[in-house]
Amino acid sequence: MRVTLRLVALLVVFGLAYCQKSCPTLERPASFDKTQFVGKWYAVRGIEHTEKNNSNTSKQSKKCSEITISSKNGGDSWKFNWVSKNKPAKQFTLKHNTKTPGLLEGNGKGSFNSVQITKLTDEPVTWAATFCRTNGGISTVVLSNAASFDKAKVDKVTQKLAAQGLDVSNSYDRCTA
Repeated sequence: MRVTLRLVALLVVFGLAYCQKSCPTLERPASFDKTQFVGKWYAVRGIEHTEKNNSNTSKQSKKCSEITISSKNGGDSWKFNWVSKNKPAKQFTLKHNTKTPGLLEGNGKGSFNSVQITKLTDEPVTWAATFCRTNGGISTVVLSNAASFDKAKVDKVTQKLAAQGLDVSNSYDRCTA
């Protein structure tokens, strides 16, 4: 009996660990206006949903990254050019899933499987880009078309993610004075 209970407890623990690392399905727009997503964005907040890395060194290296998003192949693919202070630019391309608005899928060559895009506010225009990594990690970058940081608005955006079931306790501000 004790062995059975231990096995059940072990399965529950593994099940919870797996569930926390699976990619969540977030509220996405019913339609996705591609033209609103193209352009220059600033990563004003980072949120690690599954990893509890509290290293300030790694967070500071990501300070106020500038992300330029351009459309490729008539909007079927998106090119991201991610520039962080004192770091080489990262470039990656994602394919837009036309059956699921706001879902961008990796090509299997990068460190993540998909990115879910959620428009959060109109003024300033703010999006959440939730990355589901191949190692099971989940993180979100709050993108704004303004490099300035309005803490009250970004906190409200973060709470919208929490309302969808994401752990937002490990968040850090990227565009601060």
